[in-house]
Amino acid sequence: MKKYFKIVLASLILFAATQLTAQNVNTKPFIEIVGKSEIKVIPNQIFISITLSENIEKSSRSIEIQEQKLLAELKKSGINTEKLVIANASPYYGKSVWLSKDVVKSKSYELEVSSATEAGKTFEALSRLNIKNARITRTDHTDMDNYRKQARIEAIKAAKDKASYMLEAIEEELGQPLIINEQNTGHRPQMMYANAKMDKAESAYGGGAPMVDSFKEILITSSIYNKWQIGK
Repeated sequence: MKKYFKIVLASLILFAATQLTAQNVNTKPFIEIVGKSEIKVIPNQIFISITLSENIEKSSRSIEIQEQKLLAELKKSGINTEKLVIANASPYYGKSVWLSKDVVKSKSYELEVSSATEAGKTFEALSRLNIKNARITRTDHTDMDNYRKQARIEAIKAAKDKASYMLEAIEEELGQPLIINEQNTGHRPQMMYANAKMDKAESAYGGGAPMVDSFKEILITSSIYNKWQIGK
């Protein structure tokens, strides 16, 4: 019985010591800061969706012929056709399905170009071929992972710098970091075109050849929560 009592007593003492230590840790002064950063990057990946279509019963230009002409015109314009991939290919009924029941065959492609100049040349080539169903779907950058890493580092540095000068105002020093937690890091394109000239009768989603001079930068943002101990 005495042995049991000693074990219980030792456990209570250990628990009380642990709680006291935790309270001492929690009562140390600290400062909380959210560091933020923004990096703007000019995209070097521009993705263009191109769709060829053929009315099987009425068209004299098959998908295969259109595809050959597309490849030839892109090569002529200096566009790397190895970056042209098939996104989808399927037959479907046209809008007047209940009247004419014409079967339309379509084939969609995605073309990646590396600059606004190449994008402009691509749309000029499509216009010469009278391909109306084409549009720019998204932009990106081949080194995006490194830019995200850089944004995170800059956000942490910004938080540390802010905490330091705030503590200097009360004659305190920045201690060791207690918590560093990422709140958000991502990227989003700005307005797709910085300068795109379009004919009034044309549309970026088909039926035209936008003269794209440049794209706006991709905005990469990072937000990092920091908790620092006050004092060494």
